[in-house]
Amino acid sequence: MHRLKYLKEAVRLHRYFMNNFTVEVPSTGERILYKDLCGLSCDANIVIEYFYNALLEEYEKEKMGKARSETTNLTYPIAKLFGFDVHLERNFYGVRLHSSTNKQNRSSTSEGKRTIPEETIMQAITNIEYVQYIFCYLTIENTKNFFQVIFMIFQGQVSSPSMETKLNAWEVALYKYATQTYTNEPIKILVLGPEIVNQELIKDSQRMAPYFVA
Repeated sequence: MHRLKYLKEAVRLHRYFMNNFTVEVPSTGERILYKDLCGLSCDANIVIEYFYNALLEEYEKEKMGKARSETTNLTYPIAKLFGFDVHLERNFYGVRLHSSTNKQNRSSTSEGKRTIPEETIMQAITNIEYVQYIFCYLTIENTKNFFQVIFMIFQGQVSSPSMETKLNAWEVALYKYATQTYTNEPIKILVLGPEIVNQELIKDSQRMAPYFVA
């Protein structure tokens, strides 16, 4: 289920990786941020933030019984956010949809002071029921055994050998952060990238070397 708290954490991580995750390049000692490396790819994952912000705004309106925006339609695979079409299928995979979405606002006066369940409000504002988010860097496992993932792409403009070195250093540092530092159950970060694969292959070959000694 696309719990708001999971999306909130995904957005927080995205902003952290973009702007605050500082990495030191081993060969030079230079300290770098991803926003200094991404070039034309800096906004590759911005849809996740747009969707979360719109979802939160419509959620609060529905919860309070206020009229929702006529220029926002949180449907999958193409949502309309503030009048613009936004493709969600590029970041959200394995989505399960509701059979129908209630387009009418719930009335806060009819509900009185009762707490409306998050799931009930979600059914009114989006047709997404579950998201099996295939996400390079963040996986979410809930108690219903649904494997939820958000897919993010972090890539840079390799214009020189030094830039490639920086990107490789950032990728490896992110992998170490995901496997050694980050803890926030039930969320897990998975990092996939060419430098990580390369290093793992080297480790495997080193482990297998004794078995091939002539």
